[in-house]
Amino acid sequence: MDAFHILLWLTLLYVVILVIALAAGLIAIARALIITRKNLAKIEKGLALVELQTQPLGGSLQRINAALAAISGGLSVLLGRLRDSDDSLGRVAEKLAARR
Repeated sequence: MDAFHILLWLTLLYVVILVIALAAGLIAIARALIITRKNLAKIEKGLALVELQTQPLGGSLQRINAALAAISGGLSVLLGRLRDSDDSLGRVAEKLAARR
C-alpha cells in the first residue's frame, strides 16, 4: 500500500470519527432540549394553576390597595405634623438650654 492510500484511509477514518462525534453532540443537545421542554411544560401548568387559584383575590386586593393608599396619605400628613412638632420641641429645648 502506498502513501496515498494510507492517507486516504486515515482521512476517511477521521471523517467517520468526526461525524460520530458531531452526531453524539447533537444527540446530547437534543436530549437536553427535550428535558428542558418537559420542565417548562410542568412550570406552565403550575403557573396556570396559580393564576386560577388567585383569580378570586383580584377584587379584594384592589380594595386593600385603595385602603392602603388612603392610609399612606394619612401617614404622610402625620409625618409632616410630627416633623413640625419636632422642630417646635427643638426650639423649646434650645430656649431652655439658653436659660441655664
